[in-house]
Amino acid sequence: MDLDPARARCFLEVVERGTVAAAAGALGYSPPAVSQQIAKLERSVGVALFDRMSGRLRPTPAARALVPHVYAVLDSLEAGRRAARSAASGDREPVRVAAFPSAVVSLVAPAARRRRFPLGLVREAEDDVGLRELALGHVEVALVQEHNHQVPERDPRLAYHRLLHDPLDLVVPEGWPPPARLADAADLPWVVSSEGSPCWRSTVDAWAGAGIAPPVAGQGIELTTLLALVAGGVGVALVPRLGIPTRAAGVVVAPGASPVVRTVYAVTRRTHGQGAVADAVATLQEVAAEVEVRESGRWQRGPAAR
Repeated sequence: MDLDPARARCFLEVVERGTVAAAAGALGYSPPAVSQQIAKLERSVGVALFDRMSGRLRPTPAARALVPHVYAVLDSLEAGRRAARSAASGDREPVRVAAFPSAVVSLVAPAARRRRFPLGLVREAEDDVGLRELALGHVEVALVQEHNHQVPERDPRLAYHRLLHDPLDLVVPEGWPPPARLADAADLPWVVSSEGSPCWRSTVDAWAGAGIAPPVAGQGIELTTLLALVAGGVGVALVPRLGIPTRAAGVVVAPGASPVVRTVYAVTRRTHGQGAVADAVATLQEVAAEVEVRESGRWQRGPAAR
């Protein structure tokens, strides 16, 4: 099999994104060029790699079997390229980062200010998108979250570096008595994140754990939206502590009412964890340690965020 790098990249992009058009957009190719590379790879392998269904390409079992081998080859080539460039010039290539919104604000931006590593493109992305872009080589670090009641599936090609624990606190409108437990909020209206998001799944799982099914009175995409709805008296919400400003007008936090905690990780490819990438992870861990201490002290001084 002739595994040309261009064919390999086109193959993986189509596997991960599902369409030739999406793969072409990510690579900067034209759709016909991507289709041509896929066809050449299929001829080289001698088997069909995709089933064409309703405008999307579904990987065949043969394609799924081929994926880890293609990733391994491209990872090795990329690691070799970086090592050769560093040895020749001594320059370190910029580290591109993908992170969910509150991690960009609380971790990535402060780490960037310390100037410990060359920073490339910073992309705001939820966990699944960030991990996909990391696997495909479009970023070197992805910040993701794992919740304590969920069993994550991890790609063995990736290394997870713990940054911090971030509780999801129960937030209620100012003037409402803060419930001591989630079970005590069973009859209260709730505000939740968009369906399918990590925070939404955590909220639903937390309800199940508390044996409640409260009414949903509002839904939002951004954490600022949820806090605004809570401040407006629409309902209560579970909000990650990183997303609660020090002075959040109109809301009261009931720390300890929720058992849900998320752990934030900086994820790298195992073949790309040295040099500037290692410096980026170390800087993020330094910032995260300071954030944990600061947030813990904030809640010890008082239960309300105003």
